[in-house]
Amino acid sequence: MAQNNQTQTGSTPTATQILESSWATSVDSQTAQQFTGLAQVRQARANQLQRQVTALTATYGATDPAVLAAQASLTAEQTFASRLGMVSATTSTTAPTAPANGWVVYGRVRNADLTPAPQLTVFLADEARAWLQQYAFAFTDQTGYFTLSYTPPAAGKKPRQSVAREAREAREAEASAASAEPLSAYVEVSNAACKLMYVDAAPMSIAAGAVVYRDIVLSAEVPLGTPPCEPGAPPSVPPATKQK
Repeated sequence: MAQNNQTQTGSTPTATQILESSWATSVDSQTAQQFTGLAQVRQARANQLQRQVTALTATYGATDPAVLAAQASLTAEQTFASRLGMVSATTSTTAPTAPANGWVVYGRVRNADLTPAPQLTVFLADEARAWLQQYAFAFTDQTGYFTLSYTPPAAGKKPRQSVAREAREAREAEASAASAEPLSAYVEVSNAACKLMYVDAAPMSIAAGAVVYRDIVLSAEVPLGTPPCEPGAPPSVPPATKQK
C-alpha cells in the first residue's frame, strides 16, 4: 500500500490529518504502539480534567467562569483523546489479504461522537445510488469494524492439464485482472430499518488486488434517507459476533 507523503521524516501528521488520509494504514508496529500510548496518556488527562470539573461545579456552580473554562478544556481533551483512539485502532488493525483477482474494502464505522457504530450494513452503490448486488454487503461488529470482500466468480470446471499450462493460464489471468478497469463505486451505510446513515460524496476506485481502508464517521443528522429495503440493507438483525 502506497505511503502518504506525510510519513516523511519531519512531517508527522496530526491526528486529524491521519484520519483524513491513508497514512495510518501504512505505519510500522513501533509507531502504532506510540500512538496507542499517546492515546492512553491523553485519555488519562481527560479523566483527570473530568474530576476537576466535577469538583469545581460542586463548589462554585456550573455557570462559574472557572468551571466553564475547565469544561472547555475537558471537551477539547476528550475530542483529541477520541481522535487519537481512532488512530490507535486504525494503526493496530491488520489489513486483510485480497482474494485472487478480487479486492477488499475494510475499516470502521463510527458515530458522530467517534464511538463505534455496530450492526450497520456497508455496501457499494453505482452512480444512480443503486446497490451493486454482485458485491454483496458487510455488517459492522461491536467495534464498528467491517470487511467487504469480493472474489470473481470461478470459471467452470476444466479438464486436467499440464502444470506448465496451468501456470501460464494463471499468469494470463493475473495480467488480465491487472489491466481490467477499476471498479468505480460509492460506499453507503444503512441500519437494520433500511435507513441510509452514510453516503460517499464521491466515488472511490477499487482495482483488482486492492486492499482499501475506510474510516467512516456518521453525521450527527441521520438517517439521510430510505433506500429500497432489498438493496444492501436487509431488515434482519446482523450477527452479534465479531467479523474480523
